[in-house]
Amino acid sequence: MSKHTKGPWRVRRAHEGYEIESESGPVTTDAGMSAADAALMCAAPELLSACEAAFTNLDRSVRGARPAMNDLTLANMLRAAIEKARGGR
Repeated sequence: MSKHTKGPWRVRRAHEGYEIESESGPVTTDAGMSAADAALMCAAPELLSACEAAFTNLDRSVRGARPAMNDLTLANMLRAAIEKARGGR
């Protein structure tokens, strides 16, 4: 599997819709996507990080080990990623 473009990603208004860009340049060239699709795609790096953190915590808990981060920190991480995916900042 290839590595994705490092986040954070931003939504940018394009001629006929929206596109995604990162600090290193464009992530997509589909300038005709909807705002909702652009927001969801833009949140992909944060959603992946939040899912990985949640999985790590659950996996450690199931094995009887101490979680890697506290529940409040994890909940805030998940909340922020979901909010961004829904079009928030």
